[in-house]
Amino acid sequence: MSKVLERKLRRVLELSTDSPSLVVALDAISPFFEADSVQAGRSSSLDVRKSLRQDLEKQNYNLSLCFLKSFERLKGRLESLEQEVDQPQLKSNFKLSAMTLLRGARQVDGLEDGCRSASARLSSAESSMRQFTDRAQALRHRRAELSRRARQVERFLHTFQLTPEEAALVGAAGGLEEPAAARAFFAALARLRAAHARCTALVGSQSAGFELLDALSRHLEGAYERLYHWVQARRVKCQEQLSDEETPQADGTLQVAVRALRARPAYYSHCQESIVSMRRRLVAQRFVAELAQARGAADGRAMEGIDCVRYTADVLAWVHQTAAAERELLAALFGSGGDAAHNGARRLGGGSGSSGGAEPADADGVDGAAEAGGADADAGSAGLVTVPAALSGVMSAVARPLRARLGTVLEDVRDAVTAYRLLGFLAFYGETVGQLVDSREGLGLALTEARADGLTRFRALLSAPAQRLAATTHAPADLSPLGATLEAARRAQELVRAAATLPAATAPECALAPPLAAALEPPLDACARIARGMDASDAVSEPRRRACAQVLERCGLGRVLRAAATAAAAAHDGGATAAAAPLAEQPGLEAHTVASAMAAFYSALFSLTMPELERVRAPLVKGRARQLSSRQIADAHAHLHGVLSAPAAGYRDAASFLSHTPDQVRIILDCDD
Repeated sequence: MSKVLERKLRRVLELSTDSPSLVVALDAISPFFEADSVQAGRSSSLDVRKSLRQDLEKQNYNLSLCFLKSFERLKGRLESLEQEVDQPQLKSNFKLSAMTLLRGARQVDGLEDGCRSASARLSSAESSMRQFTDRAQALRHRRAELSRRARQVERFLHTFQLTPEEAALVGAAGGLEEPAAARAFFAALARLRAAHARCTALVGSQSAGFELLDALSRHLEGAYERLYHWVQARRVKCQEQLSDEETPQADGTLQVAVRALRARPAYYSHCQESIVSMRRRLVAQRFVAELAQARGAADGRAMEGIDCVRYTADVLAWVHQTAAAERELLAALFGSGGDAAHNGARRLGGGSGSSGGAEPADADGVDGAAEAGGADADAGSAGLVTVPAALSGVMSAVARPLRARLGTVLEDVRDAVTAYRLLGFLAFYGETVGQLVDSREGLGLALTEARADGLTRFRALLSAPAQRLAATTHAPADLSPLGATLEAARRAQELVRAAATLPAATAPECALAPPLAAALEPPLDACARIARGMDASDAVSEPRRRACAQVLERCGLGRVLRAAATAAAAAHDGGATAAAAPLAEQPGLEAHTVASAMAAFYSALFSLTMPELERVRAPLVKGRARQLSSRQIADAHAHLHGVLSAPAAGYRDAASFLSHTPDQVRIILDCDD
């Protein structure tokens, strides 16, 4: 079989490809191969051979037709010759014609031999063409197989290797300040990480990926090392810029770079420590400047002349604002999850901060690099510093000075209301800042201790008046309110006003009921204790009773009232006999005596004095006592006026000494409410 193939191959190689017959044959079969190339994958070589056979048979048929057409002329000549031979005059030329016919027969035989030779050559050409077609088909399949393998190799290399451009990008981490360069670097880093992960998976099942894995590992470690050094250089460069910002924002490129380093905990933790240390120094410097600005001086001496509530509120507000800004910055740099990476990629493309630029066309690649870096490090990031811990480390710079300043302020407070307002701000910012930092250390612990000291100071200032009231055992001689009682009432009123303005009125320390009870119960207890020790002479009613009696006795109306009361009692006890005697005939109730007493009373109405009531110093109590005394005097006059003006009293001219009615007396004394 090998000899046959060798012979056929030699015949193909010796075949002259530029011969006219081969060119014509190739032209004849070219339409079939064009149709076969169009319908690749649908037609088989058997169909092609059948089509070629049909075409060859058609060509043979056409050649036969051409031969018949050519032979028609010969046939016509032979028939004409036969007719001429039948004529006598032509017999003489028969011999010559026979010879000519023999020559024609020999030519026909030669033509037949030529046809047989052409047929043999055509059969040979058909066999050669069939072999050529099979060879071409095999070469076509071989080319398709090689193309498929080439595409597979290309995809394999694209999956497990970097392009020269990408290798150059990850080999030089410098120049990331430009947004385009940063996007290209992180996109190449994402490709490198993905290729490394796929190659690691390939090594698990096949040994062909060790060389690729080694090359990718060298690229990856070099890229991380150069990225780490760039982050350190960028941190130093950004230190002055971030220190001047009240609300610092993370550089977009720096944010994505730091998150990409999460895949290497050693680099990442060192970056965390250096950035936290830098922010701690900057916060300490800004806090000292804020203290100097809030107080007007930074020498730390006594706080006299300074509104301690305003000062404390400003300092605590600055601490809270700084803590919130630092938390946002640290969350952007060290936060976990896809949001921080997406924000970093958006800042990188959108031009936030100092890295301005257009929105990247390959932002997904940058985002993917950061997310891949964070995802690979999740399993081994247990020892890394979290954002709350990093924030506590940054804000620990202000813990000790803030604690000292708050302690100085609390020591200088001498008023319970001021201490209550300070306690409200300490409670509010203690809870607010406590949501950002750990309350067991650093800034959170300092605010918790200051809050406890504020509560202790407030209770001490609130209990001092109670101790003074406890030492009071008697009321003033003029029955005026105790000074400590008035001070307690004023303090309670100011506490109510202060509670309405506190930012943390719901905090346990700022509940209004306990301080109000502590402020009001001591004076109430003191008043009750003093009242229990007072006798009748200490009450206002007794001085008022004596004042009324003195007025009535000075004008003689008191004796008339007593005589009238005695007569009424005698009439009640004596029955009809005693009741028959009129009042005008009773002792002490004579007409001239009553007239003299009434005249003196009416004269005293316009210059009425009550010395007993002048000892009362409280204006409201004194006014109320005078009004009640005047009303008591008017009631006594009204009673006596009714008794004396009655017909049974026996006074014929009572109107002569009863010159004023009870209503007129009330108006003169101004005893109505």
